[in-house]
Amino acid sequence: MELSDRLCGTPAERAALERVRTASNDVFERHSLRVFLIAEELGARDGVDFDREVLLVAALLHDIGLYRPPQPGSTYVVEGRIDGDEIGREQDWAQERIALLCDAIERHHEVRAQWDRGTEVELIRRADFADAVPLGWRRFGLEAGWIGALHARVPKRGMYPAIVALLKSQPPASLLRIFVRP
Repeated sequence: MELSDRLCGTPAERAALERVRTASNDVFERHSLRVFLIAEELGARDGVDFDREVLLVAALLHDIGLYRPPQPGSTYVVEGRIDGDEIGREQDWAQERIALLCDAIERHHEVRAQWDRGTEVELIRRADFADAVPLGWRRFGLEAGWIGALHARVPKRGMYPAIVALLKSQPPASLLRIFVRP
């Protein structure tokens, strides 16, 4: 997608985008973009500071573990965390920044707010919910007009059938384990 290419300007962002493109299809690339754009909007609207690069890389990688067969005993959020750690290390990021990225990826399905883990962690959690759950955007006060414009720019077409196909292909236990702390 042209928008992905324009948004991804740093080596870490381009590396994350390349991993998504290699592992998945345009449906999930678009979902990752919407998650980033929603997270960015929520952060700007709420007036919170965030690391844009961490936010974009986390948005791109938050579901990457879904696109590959799960490792025995693992979950897709842990697999995504591994990708985040690899990219952070390849780019010589500080350990604190890598930990923030990895937490944003691994904790994006947490039930409770994650502000204490980092702004980026909570923004990705909210943005994924807002995009993946029908009308989930209302929960965080996003405007219908803004969401409509986002969907015109980055269509949601094909997302729910793709999710159902993934659910059918993944062993149920690997998906349920995302809600259980190791």
